[in-house]
Amino acid sequence: MIKRYTQKDLANKVGLTLKEIHEYEIGYTAISFDKLYQIAEGLSVNIKVLLPKTRESKEENKLLSLMDEYREQESLDALVKSLSEDMKSGKEKVKKAEKVRVAKNLSKADISIDIIVRASGLTADELGECPKMN
Repeated sequence: MIKRYTQKDLANKVGLTLKEIHEYEIGYTAISFDKLYQIAEGLSVNIKVLLPKTRESKEENKLLSLMDEYREQESLDALVKSLSEDMKSGKEKVKKAEKVRVAKNLSKADISIDIIVRASGLTADELGECPKMN
């Protein structure tokens, strides 16, 4: 096998049984694309390596290309989601830092805590956590 895995090693790596791997390999059982992708990922190879060598048709090549594009798009979607969440988190941190700066300036001007809480949008507990506010 690719990467010198035994069928048992591969089965354990991708969460299948030895019997399933054997039946897929000899063609007794049809394999879903998801399982085929699991095996390809487990072996660190492109799915095309696992497909039998047959006459290549334009339709087969197109289907494989579309499947690769779909998987790539899923990866890109996950990356965009992660970056969006990071940006949101960063904005919230900047917003809070600005509120703390406002609160400190008001505190330096001897403004009462009640007014600072309302003006800054921070809670009294958050004000207590600010350095040099106590």
